Amino acid sequence: MVQRRPAKGKPKTGKVRWIARYYDDSGEQRGKSFDTEKAAIAFEQEQAVAVRHGTYIAPEDAATPLGVIAREWLAEATKENTVRNRQALVDNLGPLDRTPVGKIRASTITAWRNQLTGGRPWKQGKPLSESTAATMVGQVCGLLKRAHEDGMIGRVPVVKIPKSAPKRAVSRQDLLTVAEVAALITATRDGKPAPRQKNGRRQPHTKDTPKRPEAARMMQVVVGSGLRISEIAGLRVQDVDTLRRTITVNGQVAPGGARWVPVPKTKKSHRTIPVAEETILVIAEQLREHPQPDRSGPIFPYRGTSRSVEDRVWHDRASLGSVMRAVIAAHGLREVGWHDLRHFYASALIAAGSPASEVQAAMGHAKASTTLDVYTHLWPKADARIRDAAAGVLDLVRAEQGRSADSVLSSEGTGDASGAGQ
Repeated sequence: MVQRRPAKGKPKTGKVRWIARYYDDSGEQRGKSFDTEKAAIAFEQEQAVAVRHGTYIAPEDAATPLGVIAREWLAEATKENTVRNRQALVDNLGPLDRTPVGKIRASTITAWRNQLTGGRPWKQGKPLSESTAATMVGQVCGLLKRAHEDGMIGRVPVVKIPKSAPKRAVSRQDLLTVAEVAALITATRDGKPAPRQKNGRRQPHTKDTPKRPEAARMMQVVVGSGLRISEIAGLRVQDVDTLRRTITVNGQVAPGGARWVPVPKTKKSHRTIPVAEETILVIAEQLREHPQPDRSGPIFPYRGTSRSVEDRVWHDRASLGSVMRAVIAAHGLREVGWHDLRHFYASALIAAGSPASEVQAAMGHAKASTTLDVYTHLWPKADARIRDAAAGVLDLVRAEQGRSADSVLSSEGTGDASGAGQ
């Protein structure tokens, strides 16, 4: 039923509003005003069809801010990692926090994702990595799907950008060189004194970069074993077999450094890695300088001053990441992370002739496809192998031809001599 009413607050203008009245799916009468009768009638008919087909969306549901749904989702989490991941999304919703779910479009999500990677205004312009932003896009799409299932929106926007982190191959130019690895480890071990004035005092607003021999040893172990950052943080005395020269990965450190988690990332992550004698010697040097009587304790315990967790003894991704960033900034080195040392280890295995199956086992990849997606271009190309094989065959043929020619010449020479004698 469409009614004609004067506009509120402007009775002298003669302007009227058209009120579309309809009954929702619960039988309650609702109304909405329009400037024209045509628009009011179209809306009334649209709502009547939606109620009949069971697709009716209450205006107050469509007006629910996405942040409200996200916080309800956060409150349902019980596991520590899940709470942390969902809290990260809530903290980074930015303009989506107060946006009604009924007004979120694919373009809205795309614009928000560009803010995440280009510099978040609500975080002093600090950007997120492509993979983290992709994960959050997937989380938002999950929340909208949840709203759709609850009857709060009519459909879920189709987002064209990736909802999950794309698998990226490691390019050759991105790989660390031997010289870069050596420079990084040396800089971490030796530190760097701040610039001095003529009187020997430090220049204003500068400070010494401390020596970090333990962190340098951790880098050496990663280079020699390919451990993930959470795995090197959780490496225990009992995980190292000095006689067999192996490192067994049984677990890792949870974010925050509060506890050691006995369940690795995947079943393939649980692995035993053969390592060189030099890697064992680095670990032995660490334990000699800092004995660890508890075999279940960390080989490289946390010795920092930040105690966000009471009685913290484990390093984690955050603490080791800050060490790496401080060294790089102080020495002006190329911006890399702990994972780049892991890539360096994998490239060394490939260069030594290890097949994909061996690299997968050493790296702890759940699927062989992961190893191939990331590193396949580092293996010798099939064209090169075919050419080498073909060249080898031709060499054998030429060698055989040479022997055959020598044999023919030899036999011909013998025949002439015998003929002349006769």
